[in-house]
Amino acid sequence: MHHIDNTSQAINLFISSADQLYGPITTLWQDGQLIKHIPWTAFNLNDLDWEWVLDMKMILAMSLYA
Repeated sequence: MHHIDNTSQAINLFISSADQLYGPITTLWQDGQLIKHIPWTAFNLNDLDWEWVLDMKMILAMSLYA
């Protein structure tokens, strides 16, 4: 049960900051105009998804220093 609580807290923390970190991924523009913004709350994240999010965050952080 403790693991589930930690995962839920981590996912909620991610969702609260996801637009700031990954907004360009979920925002569609055409000819300089906003077409669609998909909020991160629309996605259903499970434990494996969370691992992928952490991997992507690490990759993005490393690309800043490359």
